Amino acid sequence: MANGVAHSLATEGLKKGEQLYLQNEVPEYVVLVLDND
Repeated sequence: MANGVAHSLATEGLKKGEQLYLQNEVPEYVVLVLDND
């Protein structure tokens, strides 16, 4: 389960060119993934 979430976060971040995981912010797609998990 954790690997699936990590993979989803990395994939979406790469698609969107985002690197917010290091900046004390939670991208909207993270909330969606966690809500659906």
